[in-house]
Amino acid sequence: MTLIDAITDRQPNDLESVPCNLCGQDIPKTLFHIGRFRIVECGGCQLVYTSPRLRLESLKSIYNQSYFQSPNSLVHGYDDYQKEKPSIQKTFRQRWNRIRKLSGDRPGRLLDVGCALGYLLDIARCDGWETKGLDTSQYAVQYARETLQLDVAHSDLTHLPFPDEHFNVITLWDVIEHLPDPTRTIRECFQKLKPGGLLSIITPDQSSLCARLLGKRWVEYQKPHEHIYFFSTSNFAELLRRIGFHIEWKGTAGKHVPLGFALERLCSYQPTVFGALHRLTKTFRIDSINLKINPGDKMSLIARRPAGAPTSRVS
Repeated sequence: MTLIDAITDRQPNDLESVPCNLCGQDIPKTLFHIGRFRIVECGGCQLVYTSPRLRLESLKSIYNQSYFQSPNSLVHGYDDYQKEKPSIQKTFRQRWNRIRKLSGDRPGRLLDVGCALGYLLDIARCDGWETKGLDTSQYAVQYARETLQLDVAHSDLTHLPFPDEHFNVITLWDVIEHLPDPTRTIRECFQKLKPGGLLSIITPDQSSLCARLLGKRWVEYQKPHEHIYFFSTSNFAELLRRIGFHIEWKGTAGKHVPLGFALERLCSYQPTVFGALHRLTKTFRIDSINLKINPGDKMSLIARRPAGAPTSRVS
């Protein structure tokens, strides 16, 4: 039994095959298998996705405490999300500053979809923003409420339970690839944003040089139980435009991590060289040095709902 199977602890009848979420066609071409999961490419629009995949109830169940304190974050969750808080907050602060500038640098209402333990919400609240969060993990919601006193709700993220035209900014960072119906989610974000509001998306980029060079070995493919969609920059940008958004900014998303974490990731590609370096950093106790890495394999898109755009456009 693989670690993925041990984590999901599922039987084959907990899997479902699905058509393409972008064009609706059901003509998948198998690219490769990761354990008992299959990574496919749509024969119509070339969207890459996992099919068969875990059904919704099974999918929701994997986001428990062990997801945020994982025995092996290469195939499941995070090593220790609480321990990594300083690095995560440094990353989030830089991303948030760009959004603030594009939003006019005036406090407003923020919704963070898939907010995890609430670190972004905490940053925005300190800047005077009214913040709300949603997460599918009961553990994460409890932490955000009790430890950070944030307004966070438990949700399967298939529906955004807020009034239309309510938020100035909605963020989905490392979230959309986990959701069973990303097209519906982006439509709902359009509805919940005020005219002129911003949507910030960060997700793995299947068309990146890193992904194309590594193929099946790309780290984002190693979590097919949780990563179920693999967009390219072009097809995600087209989805945003089709729904009615105007793209304000496009780039890649790096992040701050300890040196030891970066070398541990690189070990999965070249264990001999990077394994030796990893051991040396531990010996000299420099593995906790913080640095920013950006392999260019995660897209970052900030899109605006145009002023005057009707909500009915997304129906």
